[in-house]
Amino acid sequence: MSGVGSRIGGRTPRAQRWFLNWTSMGLLVTGVAYWIMKDFMEPDPESFSILGHPWQPHAQHLHVLIAPLWLVGLGLFLRDHVLGRLRAGYRRHRGSGLTLACLVIPMVASGYLIQVSVDETWRDRNALLHVVSSLVFAVVHLWHWVRGWRSSRRLATAAGRPVERPTEEASTALG
Repeated sequence: MSGVGSRIGGRTPRAQRWFLNWTSMGLLVTGVAYWIMKDFMEPDPESFSILGHPWQPHAQHLHVLIAPLWLVGLGLFLRDHVLGRLRAGYRRHRGSGLTLACLVIPMVASGYLIQVSVDETWRDRNALLHVVSSLVFAVVHLWHWVRGWRSSRRLATAAGRPVERPTEEASTALG
């Protein structure tokens, strides 16, 4: 069966990788900024505000608006990269990749539940789960990406050629 999910090694198109990486970075930056403003900055007593910083609601809104875009990118990436590599029997970096896949569930669920929780105790618990799972996800994601990048460079150097993407013919022949 030839198709995007059966590409050799589960290689994804550059635009999809670019989209997922940039939305991931947007979520990380807005999430960390919001967390710092909310939990580590004190409101200005002269402004009669509960906000730690005037940009706090903007960081939160951007974070919530970027998240669905990231989920779309993640779904495409799951189809092309994760399932493609599992089908191809690719074993390198599987542990960190599966760790990322498992971390997505509590990260996304807790992010959703923060928005809909009525009880403050549950909202605080979900927020803690969201922060912890998101920070662990970010670290493992960076580690997984660096390992994959270094591995592909090392393989290309050992073969005496630049890193090339498999052609569609090679994907079809192996699929």
